[in-house]
Amino acid sequence: LVDLLAKARQAGALVMHLQNDGAAGAVDEHGQPGWQLHLAPAEDEQTIGKCRDDGFVDTKLGQLLESHKVRRIVIGGLLSEMCVSATARTALAQGFQVALPHDSTCARKPPALTVWSTHAHHRAGLPQIPTDTP
Repeated sequence: LVDLLAKARQAGALVMHLQNDGAAGAVDEHGQPGWQLHLAPAEDEQTIGKCRDDGFVDTKLGQLLESHKVRRIVIGGLLSEMCVSATARTALAQGFQVALPHDSTCARKPPALTVWSTHAHHRAGLPQIPTDTP
């Protein structure tokens, strides 16, 4: 994810960060240590707070992408089985071209499964999304 973000910045791509605002008492509750983004936004990059898995629900993400005439998006982050999947599905439904680079997301490990099998399971549900980026 670090390399992908660096390449996007170097190419002058529009970079937006989605930040989950968890409920009170949650590990990602607003202002708590688990709420902080792992990769800090650059000064010219927008951070969009969200309260749902889908980055399009109740946020300005769709409006911002439209105002910048973005048609292709690359998604990376946490978690494959939740936020990444939900946001990618909505982006596809709204007509965006979506890429999920193979090493830009991760999954939480449920009991009795490996992280990779969980990740593969959720990626299999998104077969129309390429895993390579230009």
